[in-house]
Amino acid sequence: MTDKGTNPSPGEPVRIIPPDDFPVEWDSPEEAGLLWSWDNFHAPAPPTPMSTTISEITRRGSDAANRAFGREPGPARRKFINGYPYWVVEPRRGGNGEEFKQRLADAIGSLEKRWVTEFLPELEADLAEMKAVDLDSLSDDGVVAHVDFVLQKANRHWEIHFLVVSPVHAAMDRLKEAYEKLVGEGAGEEAHALVDSTGTMTMEVNRALERLGRSARSSGVVSAVILSGLDANQTITQLQESVDGRRWLAEFDSFMDAYGYRPSGYDMRFKTWREDPSFVFVNIRGHLDGAGEKAAGGGNAGESARIEERVAAALAEREEMRAEFEERLAQVREVWHLKEDHGFYIDQASSSLVRMAIAELGRRLARKGVIRDGEDVFFLELGEATRAMGELTPMQDVVSERAARIEAWSELSPVRFLGTIPAEDPPEEAMAQVRMAKGADESRALEGQAASAGRAYGPARVVITPAQFGKVKQGDVLVCRSTSPTWTPLFSIVCALVSEAGGVLSHPAIIAREHGLPAVVGVIGATDLIVDGQFVEVDGDSGVVRISGVSGISGGEQR
Repeated sequence: MTDKGTNPSPGEPVRIIPPDDFPVEWDSPEEAGLLWSWDNFHAPAPPTPMSTTISEITRRGSDAANRAFGREPGPARRKFINGYPYWVVEPRRGGNGEEFKQRLADAIGSLEKRWVTEFLPELEADLAEMKAVDLDSLSDDGVVAHVDFVLQKANRHWEIHFLVVSPVHAAMDRLKEAYEKLVGEGAGEEAHALVDSTGTMTMEVNRALERLGRSARSSGVVSAVILSGLDANQTITQLQESVDGRRWLAEFDSFMDAYGYRPSGYDMRFKTWREDPSFVFVNIRGHLDGAGEKAAGGGNAGESARIEERVAAALAEREEMRAEFEERLAQVREVWHLKEDHGFYIDQASSSLVRMAIAELGRRLARKGVIRDGEDVFFLELGEATRAMGELTPMQDVVSERAARIEAWSELSPVRFLGTIPAEDPPEEAMAQVRMAKGADESRALEGQAASAGRAYGPARVVITPAQFGKVKQGDVLVCRSTSPTWTPLFSIVCALVSEAGGVLSHPAIIAREHGLPAVVGVIGATDLIVDGQFVEVDGDSGVVRISGVSGISGGEQR
């Protein structure tokens, strides 16, 4: 077996040596012999115990959807290493692969109808019922019961999540397969340019947020208050003192009623927009700070036109493929909006209402002296929190210890892969990590996947959590581990995107294309190798990020 410091011979396993500040202790040689992957997309920072507990809902939803498609879920092994979740997914047991593919193919054709007539009405009714509960009026026992109620709803919602996204992804895979047959092997990723997803709920939220920004800009009084840098509560208080401010706040309240049920990060400890509208003000302030405003949904028209022309030319020469290709393209175009739309109702609204119910549980625990602050509840597991309501056992020492540990872990440098890369079919991403570890100090060019065409140059802003959103200015290059839909308004401020996680069909890639932003994703170690203020060039055509080494102020440019 070789390690990252040598040149591995073909056909040999490769042992990954972790970074010096990220020590790993394996429980057994068998465990060390597996390849472990950090879920840096969904857990870019160490999750809190409450989030880890609630994440079981996601797993149960995935298992239920898999069974509906005829595939028995296999065992999944998870190991927390320095607070970060790493996974080994074992081969699935039972189920016929061809049967699974066929069921997914069948589901594609009926998905839009099921969404309109079945899934969406169910979600809207559930969310209305969840929102209608007045948390303040509940007894302590009523709050515990309400938490159980929203979790039951969320469990079903995550089943719907996977019943929707699995056929959507399958539809795109089928289109990419047909595209490669049509234009040539290895070109499948180009097919995403044929699909326009600007008419999604995600983009609707962004456009509504930009309308708020334009409305604020139209009033000198409102603009001055928002740009003053006050916190959200102080900003609202000052706006209430003027006619223009009250008028604008009425628009703001309507926006929050419609779109405020959005968490600002993957971990439950981050408040929703309704609980803390600071995120909304940060984005509006970013628009007001900038010289101009970039409309959401501009898309990458040039790339789309090029691919459309390539398809038309290929089909003219291969008429026998036209029917199959056009059918698969039509299927993707019909359902692709659901990749974002389902998230508005499930990943965002449903998850927000779960968080808000648990936050109320935390406030009750704080009033009883079990914890110091209501938000500390997220450093407890769900069972610990509900038991504490009856037992009133002080938990603040536990909370403080866990919070300090998570903060320390957040300063470490996790790597995407740990353990041993198998000799047979080694993942290219894992091998790239090994190569990067040997040459990172000398390299000033980082490679990833070309996710959105174009080139841009500007100062980097490394953002790991929503708490850092405020430092992003107009024209910056956003450098992150991953994004979620609630990060999307930042895309109308920055000039380019670099993400450690994701592929060309991931959330950051899709939203970058919708905004016409140059983007490179899957850039190993980007948040460690790029420093705040360094000027970088993002080449979304070649998938390369070049670091100039010069620090400076905001104000990037596209080329």
